[in-house]
Amino acid sequence: MSDKDLQGSNLEVEEEKVEVGFDDLVGDEYKVTVVDGVITIGEKLAYSIQTNELMLKKMEAYRDKYRKELADAMVKADISRIDNDYFFVTLIPEETKVSLDTKKVKENYEEVFLECQKKTTTKAYVKIATK
Repeated sequence: MSDKDLQGSNLEVEEEKVEVGFDDLVGDEYKVTVVDGVITIGEKLAYSIQTNELMLKKMEAYRDKYRKELADAMVKADISRIDNDYFFVTLIPEETKVSLDTKKVKENYEEVFLECQKKTTTKAYVKIATK
C-alpha cells in the first residue's frame, strides 16, 4: 500500500447541506418523568425515539455500504487517504489479530487467570429496539 493521498480536487461530491436541530423538542410531550418509581415517556418523545431508531438502522446500513465501496476503491487505486472540504477517509489495512481464549485459560490455568484478570466499570446506558 502506498502513502498516496487523494485530494479534494480529484473527488466529486454533490453538495447538499443537512441541518439537524433539537430546539423544537420542548414541552411535556417530549419529557421523561419518574413518579413513585414509574417512568412516563411523553407521546411525541416516544414517537421520536421510534422514528430515530428506524432512521439510524437505515443510515447504518447505508454507511456500511459506502464504507465498503470506498475501501474497495481505495485498495484498487492504491490510495491510503482521501481528504477534501467535507471529510477525510483513511484506509485501515487488513490485519490479523491475536486474541486470548479466556474461558480456556480460566479452565486450564485458573491461578494465572485470577492473577492477571483486569476489571473495568462501564457507564450505564440504554439499548433501544424498535417494534
